[in-house]
Amino acid sequence: MKKIVIIGGLGYLGTELCKIYSGESWSNKIIVIDSRFISERVNQLKEWNIEFFQGHILDLDFLKKHLKDADIVHHLAGVTDVAYVKKESSPEIDEKIRTIAIDGTKNILNSIPEKCK
Repeated sequence: MKKIVIIGGLGYLGTELCKIYSGESWSNKIIVIDSRFISERVNQLKEWNIEFFQGHILDLDFLKKHLKDADIVHHLAGVTDVAYVKKESSPEIDEKIRTIAIDGTKNILNSIPEKCK
């Protein structure tokens, strides 16, 4: 049994990836991590036997807890509403985007086991 983690799994790409993995959820442990909670999507994950945990990629302890023993990690997390964000652009928002993209990715890389793909 493999442990497969999808970070940012409630977005469009994450949901599509979960659909693909839904056929394997009874023979593998599949976990979705997202900072948002979208009840319709979380309910769908439950129907597919996929676990959901709400948390942020900037929370290193949270990541280490949930990525422990992972065999495969898909990193799809990030600030994705760029059109809206750029319209409201400011140095603070730009820094938030950079922090999530860079520090969040570093946290993921520092949390995954060596054997992980």
